Amino acid sequence: GDWPAALRWGAALAERLLARNPGVSVRQVHDPLRDGPPCGSTVRLHVRWHHMPRAYERFLRDRMTENGASLLLRDLRTWPVRSLSGRHSFQLGSPVGGWEPEDYSIGNPAFRVVLDDLGVDHWPAPAEAPPRYAERSGEPAFGMDLNRLSVQTGRPSHRVLYAQPETLSACVADLLREASGAERCVVTCGRLLDPWQARAGGLVPYWCESAARPAVEAAEWWLAGGEAFDEVTVLPEAPGHDSDRVATLAHWRSLTSFGRRRGRLDQLVAGRYPMLPLAPGHASRVLASAGEARPAPPTLPMPYALTRLQRTGTSLGLLVS
Repeated sequence: GDWPAALRWGAALAERLLARNPGVSVRQVHDPLRDGPPCGSTVRLHVRWHHMPRAYERFLRDRMTENGASLLLRDLRTWPVRSLSGRHSFQLGSPVGGWEPEDYSIGNPAFRVVLDDLGVDHWPAPAEAPPRYAERSGEPAFGMDLNRLSVQTGRPSHRVLYAQPETLSACVADLLREASGAERCVVTCGRLLDPWQARAGGLVPYWCESAARPAVEAAEWWLAGGEAFDEVTVLPEAPGHDSDRVATLAHWRSLTSFGRRRGRLDQLVAGRYPMLPLAPGHASRVLASAGEARPAPPTLPMPYALTRLQRTGTSLGLLVS
């Protein structure tokens, strides 16, 4: 709960990083909701390219084919962010957990429950901070450099912009289902994902950013609104805490009933949910057994992918250009 001390500790680390890496920026995120007990002994620093690195630029200039193009995806969500310097900022909480900035207050009973579970009895109220792009967005200057390079090389640069990760997840899943004809689905969550293993096994991957109830409800609406899959496998990542904002195990299990035959929820995951997360490698093992041996999936041409993302995503708030 002593986030001011975490800020001071993180600032010293960020200063050393920035001194030796002039091309990056650092966003410190302190979030007991997502990180649970480790939040009291670890510092989460998001190190992001402040400008396009020379290696990226050389690759795009020299290695891309004449008819090639680049694709930039950006998360447009904002969050109150405190700027400590031109390249160092601090963020208390995160949109990833499904909460709003005002929810991180002792005036919120659900947040008090989280703090009580962590043994925290004091939470200093932060000063107001202006909204900026949250930690998942990346630095806007990177996109400006990509624009400049596109003009100089004459190769197009496309963008997919979204304010809701579930919109991107649904559109990508629809795209992969149409392109592959696969009739089995896997709903993954957080770090428990392996998209290449899913595609190699003939599975359509849908990704929930977190175990927050709105994220799981979005997956439920997507499954209910489309043609039924033969089977739905579910891999929920334990958030490390329990509250009324976290999807229950029964909620996750209900997703498996949207298939023509009953799907499955991994038992090891179920036995540890919601308090004990698993290593990301567990997802690869589960997906290897959930899929079937198939030839390597074909590469999707970018014009094909962009056309279909635009067709399905425009009405949902996905901006494809």
